[in-house]
Amino acid sequence: MSGVGNTLGAVQAATAVSGFLLGCLIVQGYGYFKRYARDPWGIKCTLAIASVHFRVITFIRLILLFRTLGAAQQLSMVAADYNMSIDNFGERDILARLPTSFGVAFFLDLFNSPLVESFYFWRIYKLTDKLWPCAIGTVLSWLRCAGWTVFAAQGAKEGYSNFSLLDSHTWLLAITVGYGLVANICVASIMVVFLYQNRNTTFMRTKVIIDRLILYTVQTCLITGLGYGTTLVTFLTMKHTFIWLGILACTSRVCTNCLLAELNDRPMRPRLGCEMYRSDATPDTDTPLEEVEHHSSKLFQYSTRE
Repeated sequence: MSGVGNTLGAVQAATAVSGFLLGCLIVQGYGYFKRYARDPWGIKCTLAIASVHFRVITFIRLILLFRTLGAAQQLSMVAADYNMSIDNFGERDILARLPTSFGVAFFLDLFNSPLVESFYFWRIYKLTDKLWPCAIGTVLSWLRCAGWTVFAAQGAKEGYSNFSLLDSHTWLLAITVGYGLVANICVASIMVVFLYQNRNTTFMRTKVIIDRLILYTVQTCLITGLGYGTTLVTFLTMKHTFIWLGILACTSRVCTNCLLAELNDRPMRPRLGCEMYRSDATPDTDTPLEEVEHHSSKLFQYSTRE
């Protein structure tokens, strides 16, 4: 049996860090709804991009509403921590028969990553009009969720600290964690290439915003990719502990926090013909309104790199 430090200690550390990230998520969610609560109604009246923006914001709100499960997950983790640390203090056998609340917390966390990744692929489809790659990526994300569900069901039945369970499902867990790393790299690479290709514009404000979005994309990929990569390495080297499981739980919260951070920091859409300047800082009076609208529409789509 693994030691208390890398089992019970890992659960306690994950509970503390996950609680902090949940607090950040609640604050960012409040800020988003307060700042962008009327996004759909305002954008519906704005030229040709109204329906696109409405669908984007509606989908994001569904994700945020689904994140109420984060509170339930946190309560389950606290309950499991209390049960193992207080109710069964000094009983090492508790590590062989984890409480039900531990399995509940694990199950509630399964749907976070597929939801966020599905939005990423949906956004790429809206920008590139490439259906099949995005559809395949979305299906693989939910297949990964199905794989986690199988492991969660087996863990609830046999015990998550059962060495034979971990050994027999090593290939499944390695694939599911590894896909999270691959999906983040693919999404970030596609977005960076697409944004860079569309950076060739005479509008300075457009260039500044696109450069800013490229930086956000790379930063998000590094943060989430580091989380999944650390989880994968920790699992392959110390799979008979709960350290990798704690890192995975925190990584899923980090993904959602990154999404909300970019949502709250996205630039407000400029008024057509008022804040669009050429790179030489000279207003372009000869540019047709249709071209300005085109750049503004693209700008708005870029600004939703959630």
